[in-house]
Amino acid sequence: SSSSSSSSSSTSTFTEPTRWKPLILLMPLRLGSGEKMNPVYQEGIKKVLESQFSIGIVGGKPKSSFYFLGYQGDNLIYLDPHVVQTISDVTDTYHCTKPKKVNMKEIDPSLAVGFYFGNESSFRMLVKQFKELAKEMKHTNVHIRDSKPKLDSKYDSIMTDWGDDFINDCEVPVDFDHPTTTNNSDK
Repeated sequence: SSSSSSSSSSTSTFTEPTRWKPLILLMPLRLGSGEKMNPVYQEGIKKVLESQFSIGIVGGKPKSSFYFLGYQGDNLIYLDPHVVQTISDVTDTYHCTKPKKVNMKEIDPSLAVGFYFGNESSFRMLVKQFKELAKEMKHTNVHIRDSKPKLDSKYDSIMTDWGDDFINDCEVPVDFDHPTTTNNSDK
């Protein structure tokens, strides 16, 4: 509302249209402890790539990097960023004559999933999708919390004033189901 525009930025609501800017979110993940991704995460990877907000996954096999943009069965479809291609007019489209694929069992467990949000409602839609996935899947790639985690006191020595301020400044609203509420009482 217009009355909230006079409040300071530290107490303003997360939903103010002037605060939201388009966002590319890259989430680094480690999906297994060995040299290959744990197979329990394969369905989650497929769900990430199915999301309307997905911009793909950066990952690969040991000693190889790829940009995964889709899947077919248990194979990920990828582009190799190391392959040099001739520049084309920006009005042209890019087509592969033969898409490259790799079986999910072969990929490295360290990867980053990417999402694009043009507005706040698209971000909230993905949060809702992840929460629903967590209910239906035994193993999920991403867990959504409703609040900032409370760190064990044994980590206090590694938190600096800058770090704590940074975490507080980046806090996401506690109640995703009611977008106008924020948790400023903890600050």
